Amino acid sequence: MMDDRLRVLVVDDEDMVRATLVDMLGLAGYEVCGEAVDGIQALEAVGRLHPDIVMMDICMPRMDGIQAARVIRSTWSIPIIFLTAFLDREMINRAADAGAFAYLIKPCRQAELAPAIEMALKRFGEARSHHERAEATQWELQAVRTLAEEIARGAGIRDVLQLALRYIVRGLDVPAAALMVREGGDLRISTAVGLDVQCREQFRRTLEDPLFGRAVLSNHPQTAVAAEEDLLGLSGNAFGPCRSALAVPVPVGAAPAGCLVACRPDPVAFTREEMALVSTMASEVGIAIQAPQRQSPKGWQEALWT
Repeated sequence: MMDDRLRVLVVDDEDMVRATLVDMLGLAGYEVCGEAVDGIQALEAVGRLHPDIVMMDICMPRMDGIQAARVIRSTWSIPIIFLTAFLDREMINRAADAGAFAYLIKPCRQAELAPAIEMALKRFGEARSHHERAEATQWELQAVRTLAEEIARGAGIRDVLQLALRYIVRGLDVPAAALMVREGGDLRISTAVGLDVQCREQFRRTLEDPLFGRAVLSNHPQTAVAAEEDLLGLSGNAFGPCRSALAVPVPVGAAPAGCLVACRPDPVAFTREEMALVSTMASEVGIAIQAPQRQSPKGWQEALWT
């Protein structure tokens, strides 16, 4: 049977403190996966044991807890609870800068352990989510900047589309993305990433389609999730059935030229953030389609099919 208890590394230079903490953590239902007596031992133990959380004294010989916490924060993604006999404003600031998510004043009491651990995990989760959102935003800004530069230098429309679709595949972590273009009363795939030529050629929908057609006619993103149905219905599709699909209109003039499509094999709905990313890519694709250097007597459609 798999042990799913939270694994804690206890770091303190006092044997009695460590022994007491180990006993209290065990009584509270946590697993003590290791012990260390200073910051140097703590770093070795973290690298070897990969604990879920570290409870560490601040004042220790050789390397103190704050120095060790800085290394842990820069190398691993693990929340830290500091143990200390006293706290002043300077100590709090130093500990916070080093990556502390909670504090326990020694001697610790049994009733204080679980709340401190829960607080540390909550703060750690919030900090990680904020960091991930910031990284995603920075990546999206760079993606848009790159697309804009490609459009400005007159890159081929196919190159721009492939770049935008690759950004969608990477940003949403999906196996496939495509541009569907209006052709009379139908929608056909003009360019795709993750779909072979046969799939691209056989896939066609009318503007009456409740997902892809509605996205174009309503000029609003549409999503669909199916537990068993294949939303694309493509035989020989390399990544299997599509259980979740997103269609975002591509603005060109008064009416959308078509829609950007993303699909995933699991029945997991696309988030607002994911829809926002595809909407951003759709706007850039619309700009690329309408760029003066791509215009011809037959209009933007010719650039997408030649």
